[in-house]
Amino acid sequence: MAVVLTRSPAYWADAFYVIPDQPGKPIVIDFQLRFKHLKKTERKELDQRLEVNARRYRERLQAISEGKADPGFTPEILDKEVLDLVLVDWSGFQDEGGSPAIYTPAARAQLVEDFPGIEAAFIASYLQSRDPDQKREAAAKNSEVPSGTT
Repeated sequence: MAVVLTRSPAYWADAFYVIPDQPGKPIVIDFQLRFKHLKKTERKELDQRLEVNARRYRERLQAISEGKADPGFTPEILDKEVLDLVLVDWSGFQDEGGSPAIYTPAARAQLVEDFPGIEAAFIASYLQSRDPDQKREAAAKNSEVPSGTT
């Protein structure tokens, strides 16, 4: 028999994107993203690929800082691939008519094309949200599930 902690295969996380506008007054867009909960083995595989990216990037920076030839950067996994694995929905975006923009892979691709850097904002939200602080008081206060100790 399997143990079930939650029936939700995904969770919501806050995110934001900064658009340069007036000097010292950027436009900050707040929105929410819904990410899939990965199983331990899936997450471990993703983390290994992300670590390869981080190592290759550090090696490139070190070579450049030492005056060596730029070795370039070939990612093990692209931001798009990470989001294909974990992003399942969004909230807080509007379409041209002012209605809520429905999440689809095509809508995400168009948003990424129109706003360079927003994909990195999505990734930052995922990485920051996937390991919530395990402080009971704050979590219980914000939880929709009644405490098992009341």
